Amino acid sequence: MFLLLWAVVAALQWLSGAYSSEFNAYPDESAHYVTSLMARDYVAAGFPGPPLKYAENYYVHYPKVAFGWWGPLLHTIGGVWMLLFSCSRESILILMSLITALLAVTLYAVLRREFALEVALTAALLLVALPAVQTSTSMVMGDTLLALFQLWAALCFARFLESERRRDALWFGVWATAGVLVKGGGMALTLLPPLALVSSRWLHWLKRLAFWLPAGMVLLLAGPWQYLSFRLQRGSQLVGVHWTTSSKYVWLLTLALGAVIVPLAGLGIYERVIRPWRAKAVQPLWAVSAALTLAPVVFHSLYPLPGAEIRYCLSSIPPLLMFFAAGVVWVAERAPFPGLAPRARTAVLLALAAAVFAWQSFVIPQKPSQGLREVAELVLARPQLRHKVLLVSSESRGEGPLIAEIAMREQRPGSIILRANKVLSQSDWFGERYKLTFTTPEAVMAYLESIPVSAVILDTTPGTHRIPHHELLGRTIATFPQRFRRVVPASDGAQPAAQVYEVLGVEHSRPGKIRIDLPYTLGRSLEK
Repeated sequence: MFLLLWAVVAALQWLSGAYSSEFNAYPDESAHYVTSLMARDYVAAGFPGPPLKYAENYYVHYPKVAFGWWGPLLHTIGGVWMLLFSCSRESILILMSLITALLAVTLYAVLRREFALEVALTAALLLVALPAVQTSTSMVMGDTLLALFQLWAALCFARFLESERRRDALWFGVWATAGVLVKGGGMALTLLPPLALVSSRWLHWLKRLAFWLPAGMVLLLAGPWQYLSFRLQRGSQLVGVHWTTSSKYVWLLTLALGAVIVPLAGLGIYERVIRPWRAKAVQPLWAVSAALTLAPVVFHSLYPLPGAEIRYCLSSIPPLLMFFAAGVVWVAERAPFPGLAPRARTAVLLALAAAVFAWQSFVIPQKPSQGLREVAELVLARPQLRHKVLLVSSESRGEGPLIAEIAMREQRPGSIILRANKVLSQSDWFGERYKLTFTTPEAVMAYLESIPVSAVILDTTPGTHRIPHHELLGRTIATFPQRFRRVVPASDGAQPAAQVYEVLGVEHSRPGKIRIDLPYTLGRSLEK
């Protein structure tokens, strides 16, 4: 069953264009890849010195390292995977498909204990076919891994409520800690025990020592890393809490699941949680499933992030599909289908639900290529630009993907890639508090000469809004045409998505000091 689900996941991933696209679907994607690559290189080099010092030097070369901003577990898993297999795009995307397949087969295994095979299999296939899950699988992101660990943690907690064994409580703590070490959103699981106890009316568990053991594990094992992340994020402006955030997440989940899954899931919640709750007879599995549905919504409604996104509540989707399965069975037992056995009625309802989903909600989200792979190959093919200082500027999402493409292809650490939004301007993680470092083309040109920068890569992909430093760099090239030479592909094929300009007259210049100011994260500068 795992191989079947993995095949479906990989096929959808391939059809989305993920294997031929850069890491450009989300601004964080290239950062996750480069940070995983850094973990791989650190181990491959034999742990050369303190990890923080190594990460800072790596950032100077490839400034998309986000060591500390998120937990280390995704990057550790990705780094070990790339060490065992390959650093290629295909390799890391296969890892992402395996994670989604594990999530789906876990859902299948849980439902198979409760319902017939066709019910469990349909729910698992719906999970991997949901556009929101497909989008997450096509990216190098931590949301699906977090959903997997949170589902495993929830199942262990349900087993603990049934068995009262300390071992199950400890396993809940293990997977809860793992979730927190993927990203801060894992802290949503702290809400799961109280929500589960309220939905099951088992508040007497609060008096048990075993109930509190997982909290101590999370605090001891993941607390220090969360403190580090908090210190890095202290300089970023976060949005305030607003009462409408919860409704946004509910609406996003409704859109993600579609008009056929949501009402059947609602019936399942009524049948497995609301109705038994009145009789104080909610089973632990369903009490915990209801808690896992609510926990991410409540947590991210209180946690100040720039905007509501479905990926923040990806962990709510598996339990909602469990309630969908329960709702289908509940309707099938009461449906007026004369002459059909209950299992046959269930199969008919599942087929109808799948058909409506395919007609109304199913789509394969595309991940188009920006053409930055060709740009990286063009730069690295020229000996005078290989392992030199490069300046990358983009109005869209080109900087990070291009850094990842170059790092993927060269012997590391090689090139020193400067991001224009770090050296020509300053802003926090979310792009707020923006200010220019230089204001004239002459000042920018003097900066390029002082490093010296061997090539400027100007991404021509239109962005959502004008970025002053990007325009200023373009004006610098236009102001000093004699100092820049356009690098063009040798073939007459399609032109690359970014313009590469070799900076002339700096070939024999003495290297200057490279300084990258990071006032809103590290609170200091990195120099080389």
